[in-house]
Amino acid sequence: KRMSKTSNTKAYLRRASIFLKQCKQLDIWAKVNVLLYAGENSTTINETIKYLDSHKTMIKGVSVSPLIVYGFDKDTGKYIEELALLGASPTNLNWARDGYTFLNLSDELSYEQSEIIRINISKRYMTAKDYYDLKYFSYLPRTFSLEKFNTECILAKCQSLPFDYNAI
Repeated sequence: KRMSKTSNTKAYLRRASIFLKQCKQLDIWAKVNVLLYAGENSTTINETIKYLDSHKTMIKGVSVSPLIVYGFDKDTGKYIEELALLGASPTNLNWARDGYTFLNLSDELSYEQSEIIRINISKRYMTAKDYYDLKYFSYLPRTFSLEKFNTECILAKCQSLPFDYNAI
């Protein structure tokens, strides 16, 4: 509702559930995008997790990101003011010069905390194999094998990867 996507959240989520079920029935991988938005708090995060948990078997992967604001102009300033009404505050007070700002999503959720939540939610629903499968057909070179991917994961800091590496 805060994103102005719908006035009827129950109907919106019901349609999303039907879609995820249909994808599963048709053996189509579903990747869910989650935007952590202005005004988020532990209650809204838990609602999102509860919804995702109830659809876990239908989800191949998730992409989670906190809202980032881009822009230099007055409209960007107005948008930041609207987000402030929801409890958000810019982390970069020079956003008009720099053209972007991360956000503290609420008094309860700083930008740094939202980054931890982002990783935790991603790992909750996506294994390394899921991530590889989703990226292989569209992002990774055809020569980038699962074995090479595993080697790269070992070299990376596993705690910062957006998937559960131990599950591969």
